Amino acid sequence: PLKTSYEKAVILLDAQFPGSPGADIIKQDITQNMLASGWQQEDFTIGIFDPELEALLWQANNDLLADIIKFQTQQIGLSQWLIDEGWLQQGQIVPNQPKEALESAIKLNVAGKNIRHSVVCKQFAKRSQLEDCIDLGFKALIQQFQSWFPVVQT
Repeated sequence: PLKTSYEKAVILLDAQFPGSPGADIIKQDITQNMLASGWQQEDFTIGIFDPELEALLWQANNDLLADIIKFQTQQIGLSQWLIDEGWLQQGQIVPNQPKEALESAIKLNVAGKNIRHSVVCKQFAKRSQLEDCIDLGFKALIQQFQSWFPVVQT
């Protein structure tokens, strides 16, 4: 029913939920349903956060996230702490459980215990740069938005 009110559609969801068939099948099913509902392929995009939205918070350099959550340890940074605690493997950037790793890092410090998950996400969205995002699905969404709504130079 929204097809008559909107020209474009953006569908965003986590790949990880109870009973999830996986990101590829989710995207395939949604695409089939959108096409069956009368949408044209070029008029919608689907963003599947794999495993979940919090994957977007993790970057090659986690200094911004460490600052937002007020991460403080004696001599190691957030990335090394994640490796030491088993959230990351050496060379890995995004934890396999990004939400749980974030919550664990927030709870680590006295200063961080009063920081809510939602506030971290909001501050990250305000302060991060699009080009610093390493998530390929998010980059694809940005490219789609740019093709739909190109910047007009005046």
